[in-house]
Amino acid sequence: MDTSQLCFNIIYIRGTVKRLTVFLDSLLQWSDCQFRLVANGCSSEEIVYLRGLCERNTRLQCYVFPSYKVALHSTVLNHLQLLDKDKAYFCFLDSDIFAIDHFLNGLSCLTENYVGFFSGAPIWVKEEEYHFQPTFDIVGGYYHFMENNFCLGSTFFSIYKNEALNQVINETGVGFQGYLAKDIPKGIAARLEKLKLLKDAYDTGKLLNLLLQVNGHKIIYQDKASLVHVGGIFFDHDAKTRSLSFKRKLVKAVVGKDLGDKLFLFFRKHFPESMPHITNKAERKLQAQQAYRRDLFRDYMTRLVDSLMSNTESPKVLVTNDSELDDKLRDTSKALALIYERA
Repeated sequence: MDTSQLCFNIIYIRGTVKRLTVFLDSLLQWSDCQFRLVANGCSSEEIVYLRGLCERNTRLQCYVFPSYKVALHSTVLNHLQLLDKDKAYFCFLDSDIFAIDHFLNGLSCLTENYVGFFSGAPIWVKEEEYHFQPTFDIVGGYYHFMENNFCLGSTFFSIYKNEALNQVINETGVGFQGYLAKDIPKGIAARLEKLKLLKDAYDTGKLLNLLLQVNGHKIIYQDKASLVHVGGIFFDHDAKTRSLSFKRKLVKAVVGKDLGDKLFLFFRKHFPESMPHITNKAERKLQAQQAYRRDLFRDYMTRLVDSLMSNTESPKVLVTNDSELDDKLRDTSKALALIYERA
């Protein structure tokens, strides 16, 4: 594989461009590939900023998704894959991922055997949580493996061989969008049920990745130490219509930002029943714990990045008393400080 011919799509949503394009320098430094900076519902000022970055570097190109509002991530991915369908590979990575070393090394041997390579789990996800449990019902974005040796991949860092991807999309009509079981075509649902892969719901890209394997292809997920995924930083910009985001903003408006954030995290931690769409109790408890941890990390990382951008005192490093998570928090905080210092 000639990695210089790869082009990774990076999707930016409104309000995140100036904060997160700082990560581009690390991606450019530790690779020889190209990047397409995709504006999804961004302001005119942000689009001008993205175009300015691309004018100064021949490895960057800008693309404006045709929508004034922030579109679903899966909608944008389907659109971009159509643009790239005649290329050998379709690649994308999240806008809050940065590199600390060469991150494309070792991919040539993998892509000879697999049609999809995935990486980039957020730092707040524990490795033991990568595996989807057979009794669970919702195939969420942070699961990478399923029973019977099926890989679920991810939408964090993805490289697809377009020949296989085009084949499955054209034959099944399934794209990157999330699916409820009732919306899956009956023939496909029957094949999944026979393999014990039929679940109540599938997050972005999960059903497509399973169908690649059902159709005889192989895909693989591997963590790469050279990539760091902060995970959902400034997520609220993409969640203005979500009831949970609205409730959080309402509480903060009434009691103040700091106390509002603490109350929100408290309820996330102690009241998993606030996720009524998840009927399996064990699954609901795990999802509530993850949501609490995600928001805890999110709040800390947002405050850290804001302090680094404004050159003000940084918050104390978050401590969870979990060695795996605390190591990642400490290392990520140090790496971010260096990135913004060099920006």
